[in-house]
Amino acid sequence: MKLNSNIDYSNIVSSISDEPRYDFGIYAKGYFNAAKSLTEKFLSSDSFSDYDGYPIVFLYHHAFELSMKNIIYKGARLYRFKKFEIMDSELQNKHVLSKLANLSSSILTNIYKRDDDLTIVIRNIRQIAIEFDELDKDSFSYRYPIDLKGNYSTKKHQILNISSLSNCMNELLSSLEVIDLGLDMDIYIARNEIDFESLFSEINNSTKK
Repeated sequence: MKLNSNIDYSNIVSSISDEPRYDFGIYAKGYFNAAKSLTEKFLSSDSFSDYDGYPIVFLYHHAFELSMKNIIYKGARLYRFKKFEIMDSELQNKHVLSKLANLSSSILTNIYKRDDDLTIVIRNIRQIAIEFDELDKDSFSYRYPIDLKGNYSTKKHQILNISSLSNCMNELLSSLEVIDLGLDMDIYIARNEIDFESLFSEINNSTKK
C-alpha cells in the first residue's frame, strides 16, 4: 500500500498558480466548504460526541484566517497598482484573528470608501474576530488539547454552540467570498487599465446606431 500511487478521478492538484500569494481565497473556499459539510452532518445527527465538533471549529477558524489574508495580499496588490505601499512586515503570516481583522478592514476601508454594505461586513469581521480570539486566540484550540506551555488549549469546560457558530460564519465567509470576487475584478481592471465606463458608453452608443 502506498500513500500516493493511483492516477484516477480522485486526484487533486496544488501549487499550480504563478503567484501563490494570491491563492489564499482558493484555500479558504476549501476549508469553508469542508466546515459546511461537517456542520450539516453534525446538526442532522441524533447524537454526537464533543470531539465531533472540534474539526468544525478549526475549519471555520482557518477559513476565516485565510479569507482575511486573502484580502490583505490582494489589497496590497491593488494598492501597488494605485501607487500605494504597504509594509512587507504587515503581510507576514499571523494567526491572531483580531490583528488580521484590523489590517484587512483597514485595507478594505481605504479601497472602497463610502460603501454602506461593506461597512457592515467590516464591522462583522472585527467583531467576530474578537469573539473567535476569546475562544481560540492562537489557533491551538480545537486542534490540540494543550498550548505551547502545556496548558489547556481552551478555557476549562469551554462551551461552544456549533449551530450558532455555523450560522454566523456561513454568513460572514460568504460575504468575504463576494469581496474576493470584487478584488479580483478591480485588480484585473487596474492591471489592464480598462475604463469600463467609457467602454459601456461606446457599447451603448453603437447599439443606438
